[in-house]
Amino acid sequence: MSKSITIEGTDLAGKTSVIIPYLKTKLGTEDYLFLADMKTGKISQKVREIFMDPECITDKTDWRTIALLSSTARSDMVAQNIIPALDSGKNVVCDRYVDTAFVYNLKSDTVPVDTILNLSTHLVYPNITIFAYCSYEESLIRKQARDDVANDHWDISSAEEHQNKLDRYREQLYKKNTRVFEIDTSGSLENTYQLMDLIIAQL
Repeated sequence: MSKSITIEGTDLAGKTSVIIPYLKTKLGTEDYLFLADMKTGKISQKVREIFMDPECITDKTDWRTIALLSSTARSDMVAQNIIPALDSGKNVVCDRYVDTAFVYNLKSDTVPVDTILNLSTHLVYPNITIFAYCSYEESLIRKQARDDVANDHWDISSAEEHQNKLDRYREQLYKKNTRVFEIDTSGSLENTYQLMDLIIAQL
């Protein structure tokens, strides 16, 4: 039976730059389809442009607007990519999914939020989630090493916010019937690869 796997986690934990490439190397792409939430498909790309524009999305933007925008992009990706892949017997690995929207984009945990965001999944939820994080101190080092273009206004800005995101992720992930693997990427690449090998063996 095909599996849906999501990669979640805090900024600069290495989800896109380390974990996804390593999974591609180890799992291959014949039986696995790799996607990126909010980046897959033309609709997603247009919505992401709006999110990345600080003049469009600000601290004053209503949470319903944010929820509806992210749901539009995700719904299209699920319908066009995830469901057909799973139906054909392929496994799907998605770089971020609906949990990110709950943790990063919303300031409210009300029933309407659940309704809006859950509609975007077409009720397709992950069987497995790999939750990656690093220490706040390590995230600062990585942010300084990044090209300024790669940093954006969504990045975590304080130790308190970093801890808050970790807590919200754990609350969100562990309240669902999903198998969750946590991975601390604060150490060396070699250490991260070793931890990933342990996870891959259980997929």
